Amino acid sequence: MTAKQAMTRRLGIPLAAVALLTAPTLSGCGNEADELEPGTVAVTNPDPRPMIRELEGVPMSPEQTSALADAVVTEEEYLAGFERFRACVRDGGFDLESVTRHGPLVWYEYTEEARPTADECYWREWQELDGSWQIGHPDATEEFEALNYCLELDGHHTGTTIEEVEKLFAESGLDRQTCIEQWLDSGLAWGE
Repeated sequence: MTAKQAMTRRLGIPLAAVALLTAPTLSGCGNEADELEPGTVAVTNPDPRPMIRELEGVPMSPEQTSALADAVVTEEEYLAGFERFRACVRDGGFDLESVTRHGPLVWYEYTEEARPTADECYWREWQELDGSWQIGHPDATEEFEALNYCLELDGHHTGTTIEEVEKLFAESGLDRQTCIEQWLDSGLAWGE
């Protein structure tokens, strides 16, 4: 598995999806974090339709559906969803590799051979929980690290929050895709 293949699944949703999904949250239209209990995040996609279009026919498990019903994701629900995802992949004959916590997030890798099974299990057991949890913790994502890396590499100031990093990155004129590729090729990506 190449670093780029591992990266697209390490945090569950691809980096590009994190960038697109964070925009409403950053503008104040998404996560109402000030009104939530500590240790919870708002569900970012309360209409549980697949964000991964090729898996539209895969139903969410009753457990994931139930966890999303109150439009809040707790750390307990996030981790329970991950364990269901891992068990599903294992039941499909594969294992997740390099499973580690990075701050509030779980990251992992799997082989290319496991991709169809892992993608189906991810949607069924964890995709909406994981996506909401990641977006609720934008300063703990690998994208945050990647954008700061590129800013520093190009001689720009870096930021301490995702909002600041996004603003600095937009002002820098750097290309997001090129940046992510540089980050992946740097050997600094998580798990490298």
